[in-house]
Formats: sequence, structure tokens, C-alpha cells
Amino acid sequence: MIMNEYGSRDNRYDPYINSHECLVNPNSGFLTKYSHILRADIDTFPTPGIVGFWPDKVLANKYQGYTFRNSSGMSKITEALKEATSYLGSKHNGWHDIGSSWFGPSHKILKLSLMTVALSRYLRVYMFGPGTHCRCASCTALPQDCQWGSGPYAGTVLLYAQEIAMNLVWTQEEFDSMKTGYLDYGTTSNESVCGMLELHVFHNAEPFSKFSFGAGKYKEYDMSGLILSRVRDYAMYLALKSSGQGIGEKIVSQKYSIGKDGSLADVCKQDGDKTKVEYKDDDTKST
Repeated sequence: MIMNEYGSRDNRYDPYINSHECLVNPNSGFLTKYSHILRADIDTFPTPGIVGFWPDKVLANKYQGYTFRNSSGMSKITEALKEATSYLGSKHNGWHDIGSSWFGPSHKILKLSLMTVALSRYLRVYMFGPGTHCRCASCTALPQDCQWGSGPYAGTVLLYAQEIAMNLVWTQEEFDSMKTGYLDYGTTSNESVCGMLELHVFHNAEPFSKFSFGAGKYKEYDMSGLILSRVRDYAMYLALKSSGQGIGEKIVSQKYSIGKDGSLADVCKQDGDKTKVEYKDDDTKST
């Protein structure tokens, strides 16, 4: 749990850490019985490519980070995270653009999550605790360079902690082997979904957009012509079918022989898409 100086949760920032704390709290011991875990945000979709794919390493997208890419204070953030890691007696490897989704052996994912929870508590004090630049004794509000988009921001401590955890656990060999993103692909392209493991709905206005979805703008969307092996259409189908939005769902479901279990594992085969997830490492098996 993330605590403030009074021993309670800070609801302005701390709820995000629940996405890791739920994996490592005392009630989560059953997760060790699973061989693999996909740790991802709630606005994500696993793809058919993940079926039967069992990597021995932690996979992540080192090209799709969003910790501070759009921040004018990017250099301040990167240096602050390196200094925070050094203060712990460890080395930050300078890997800053790692996505938030992780997939790999359960014991490795759980280790990373446990580290993330602990690092979040540490960073709350080291970067944003009383007496720091972002929380000086005479301040009544956060300084401008500690606001979102301007520099280190308390609301993204979770992402900072995740980054440090990955820098401590990943080896150089593992980092170099991530030549493909695998995870955290956007949902707006017409690319094949079959060569990906997971999609992430970012802050985009183009379809598929979580903002349009949340506003109910897809309630009359005609799904009958969707090609489910395409990224945009796959995301649209999953979201609309699960929420009862859109029209023409029965037509597309019949086209792809989607039964009551809702399985989409064979959509790539039906569309004749030969694209497969490829990971050239002897330790990773794909069946």
C-alpha cells in the first residue's frame, strides 16, 4: 500500500498502484500457480497472437513508453529517476521508454510488481516528500515544473516506479532482444493484429477511441463489415460486443464462427493472415 506521511492512502495519486498491489498482496498467492501473467492497464486487449505463446523472459514494448515523452521537463524526469536509483545503490541503465504492459513467467512478473509497489513508496518520499523541490515547506501548491507535462509529477509515480523496476530486472541481453514491441500497440491502425500480443487504447480520437466509446458514440456503429484480423476492427468488435453497443454483431460473429464462448483465437486463420508473433530466442516457445 502507498501511504502518505499520516499513514493513509493519498487518493489523488495512489489508486493507480492498485494495478500492481493486487498481484502481490496476501490474498494473491494463487497467482504463483500460473505459469505466465500478463500485467496490463484496464484499457487493453489481448490478441489472438498470445494464444500458446509462452516466453521465458519478460516481454515489454521498449518503444511505446509514455512516462514523460510529452513532457517539456523530460530531462529533469530522466535525471531524477537515475538519481533516485543511484541513491538506492543500484544502477539505472537509461531505459526510459518502456511500456506499462508486461508479459512473462509469473514469478518474474510478480517480482517486478512487488518491486514497483515498494519503489512507489520510496519515490513518494524521495521525489515528492516534505522538503523536496516538489513539496517545499513554504509551498501551498506544486511548483510549475512539478505539474503534469512540465516535469516530475506525483500523479505518474507508478510509471516512474515501473521504469526503475524494469531497469533493475531486465538484462542488457533482454533489452536488446525486444526488437519487436509485442505489447502496447495502439488501436487505430489497419495493421494485422496477428503479429501482436496485446493492444493498448491510448488518448486518441480516431477509431478505436475509448473516449468515443465512453461517450456512447459507437452505439449505432455497424460491425457487419469488420475484418477482425485488423487492429482497429478487432478492438472495435471486442469493445462493442462486450458492452452491447453497435449493430450487426450477429453477422460478423457468424462470419467468424464465434461461438458462445466468444473465442477469437481463430480469426487470423479464417482471414488467411499468416502473420505470426516471432521471437527469435531459443528460450521462447510458440505453439
